[in-house]
Amino acid sequence: MIVLLADDNRLLLSVLASVLRVAGHEVLAADSGDQALRLVRRRRPDAAILDLYMPYVSGGEVARECKLLDIPFLFLTAYDDDLSRGLARELGATDYVVKPASEADLLAALTRCVDGPQPRP
Repeated sequence: MIVLLADDNRLLLSVLASVLRVAGHEVLAADSGDQALRLVRRRRPDAAILDLYMPYVSGGEVARECKLLDIPFLFLTAYDDDLSRGLARELGATDYVVKPASEADLLAALTRCVDGPQPRP
């Protein structure tokens, strides 16, 4: 699966990209919202993991483009507040993961993002 990963923290971006690659995903890494928009339009990833608040072009703006292109996305952010969670819901995020997140939590959120909600038995 091709995953867009966008975060303005370059160290975190590198670590998370490695985690996703080890899990078998092709990663399109973007250290800015502007770069993320270019990658979304050019490569059409299967899913996106976005930092909600990035300077200049926010993760929210990238999310809007993902939604237009029917690319599922989730937010990975340091903000654990009602306003940010509400914005994520409003934008149509499939999940909201707060940093720091474990590898297992991030990969599980990505699976939910792509697979959609699972029916309950």
